[in-house]
Amino acid sequence: MGISLTIVHLAVLHVGLAVCRQAASGEPQSDTQSLSATELHNAGVRSLDKGDYRSAEAYFLVALRKWEGAAAPDLLSIASTLENLSAAYAGQARFSNAISVCRRAVDIRERAQGKDHADLAYALNRLGECYRRSGDSRAAEPLFRSARRIIEAHHGADQSKVAAILNNLALIYRDRKENQRAEQLLNQAVHILDENARSSDSTLATFLNNLAALYRSDGRLQEAEAQLRRAIDIWERTLGSEHPDVAAGLNNLGDLARLQSNYEVAEPLYHRALDIFERALGPVHPNVGTVLNNLGTLYYLTERFEKAEPLFGRALAIFEASHHEGPPFADILSNYSRVLRKLNRKPEARKLEKRAREVASRVAHEDLSDLTVHVSTLAKREPKANRKSIK
Repeated sequence: MGISLTIVHLAVLHVGLAVCRQAASGEPQSDTQSLSATELHNAGVRSLDKGDYRSAEAYFLVALRKWEGAAAPDLLSIASTLENLSAAYAGQARFSNAISVCRRAVDIRERAQGKDHADLAYALNRLGECYRRSGDSRAAEPLFRSARRIIEAHHGADQSKVAAILNNLALIYRDRKENQRAEQLLNQAVHILDENARSSDSTLATFLNNLAALYRSDGRLQEAEAQLRRAIDIWERTLGSEHPDVAAGLNNLGDLARLQSNYEVAEPLYHRALDIFERALGPVHPNVGTVLNNLGTLYYLTERFEKAEPLFGRALAIFEASHHEGPPFADILSNYSRVLRKLNRKPEARKLEKRAREVASRVAHEDLSDLTVHVSTLAKREPKANRKSIK
């Protein structure tokens, strides 16, 4: 199964841990009170860029509390923080939370800036991304289209943001199996960044990863591998080798190797992806479950059933805990049942087979062994008071 798609100094890390404790307890810690809302927000953006979504959430929550508690609340700074908080929630697959706070940001921007402001386009893009990642492409598409209309109407608009919206629209078409339209938009997005001398940009790597997924679904495995290797190289140079986006690329490269029966190549790629995801996102993130399912599938194909069984069991527990009953869940149930049959645990296998059929009857099947990397750069809007501090 696949995954579709940002280090701090010790002083900042110390504050981050204190903020996490504060967020969990609801009580402010003394060593965070001297930090302004802008400083907390900027620390959250740095955590977001590293893929440390839990620390980012904690920073944004405290920053939001300070913005909202001010004598004269800065609405646009509140909107920026809400957008970034939604990215932190989405990175943890907490999509209902992400949608809720991003709706607030959209509402604030519409009232404060009007319905044709470029900043509203960024908020609409973020909201659309949250809906798409939650499985609601129908709600996402008109938001992406509105964002594209607004941003393209602004002369001199940042073309990288136009490209990001094109990427997100392409993922809608990919979800619908309209691969030709999706490929056209992704190639257009790649061309925009290449034309604007952004060939080493981590966002370009995201587009290349998603383009590789299209090539894979069309059976163009060599083209897919070339795009993936370029994406991973960019991510490792720009984000570091331990970033979740790198893990997504490694998982997807492992899938390509597995599909070509290159199991000795695929296995270490899955292990490295799993290690990065567990350290960056925690042991129960859906991306961890996806890689566990992929590695378990490899073990099944190489008849290492005893090693496959606990991986499928853990993957199933992760998706059950997240209440995610889309195609990944059905695939895991089916894969787990096959391994149980090989281990002569037929009663347990029959129960899982029944559940798999029930889930499959409710959702359309799709291959989700590759990981889509999602564009979040549009959400990283900084508070006006300190715009120069965030790149």
